[in-house]
Amino acid sequence: MRTTPFQRLILPVLSGALYWLTGCAHSPSEPRITRTSFEKTLIPEGIAVSDGRLYLSSLSERKVAMAHLDGSQARDLSQSGEHGFAMGLGMETYRDLIYVLSSNSTTSPHESQLFVFNKHTGALHYTRQPDNQGHFFNDLAISISGELFITDSDNKTLYYKENEDADILPFLTSDAIQYTNGIAISDDNKLLYLATFQNGIQIVDKESRQIIGTATQDSTISTFCIDGMKFYKNSLIGIQNGWQDKSKHRVMRYFLNQQGTQITHAQVLIEANEYFDIPTTLDIDHDTLYFIANSQLDNFDEPTQQIKTPADLRPYYLITLKLD
Repeated sequence: MRTTPFQRLILPVLSGALYWLTGCAHSPSEPRITRTSFEKTLIPEGIAVSDGRLYLSSLSERKVAMAHLDGSQARDLSQSGEHGFAMGLGMETYRDLIYVLSSNSTTSPHESQLFVFNKHTGALHYTRQPDNQGHFFNDLAISISGELFITDSDNKTLYYKENEDADILPFLTSDAIQYTNGIAISDDNKLLYLATFQNGIQIVDKESRQIIGTATQDSTISTFCIDGMKFYKNSLIGIQNGWQDKSKHRVMRYFLNQQGTQITHAQVLIEANEYFDIPTTLDIDHDTLYFIANSQLDNFDEPTQQIKTPADLRPYYLITLKLD
């Protein structure tokens, strides 16, 4: 979220519950499309998949919703605005908990919080805020040891929370990571990958807290305009949605060298199609990629946090893709 303005595009109204995409020659398998039962006014941003459940954070309804992976039985995990929850952004599950970022862009300066809920009951486990104002927490990643890393689109600083009892503190500040959105952690817990709007994917050595370089110098491989991003089998999978021309939106896979420090080549997993209307973030669970195809983000007015034209909203479609 929060990259460039988007031009409005109304896609055809679709019917039915399950679809298969064709014409994705670059993909290792065919994506599967599932129509979900979430309320149309949700405007989802964050996504998490765990134990056969799909979780979405909502920008407009200011809550977390959940459903079965077949899209059925959508319901609230948290109530709208409960505990001061504002716009729902990046989210991730860890054990029995779900970590969700919430930011409020109607205040000056902006305000952000971390909310931690029980993913089964929706009970609030705790909240955390940074010790000062002027943040727009956007996305997060959790290491295998439970460390939490948070991107801040209002600042050129990466934040972290070392453990359950720790505060949210600065981890790294650099001009190179200004306007960071997505974030991923290598499987060996040594490298952080930050998707910046202006500088592409920046790689951070976690132990030294130093940026070790840009993921690619190859001008034929674009790593700009990435929103959500995940690490998967020595590669990075990200959604590119930062162009005004929605026909350029796509899901990319970037293969890394053995050290994880350079992109060797890239693959288009899913190109823009009739279901796309600004996909934002993604999750990977048991070798399967999940994302909402149509966040309908450009129908949401961020300054007022209102939906512009409710009558134009459509059902939300979950795209899944089996990865190799």
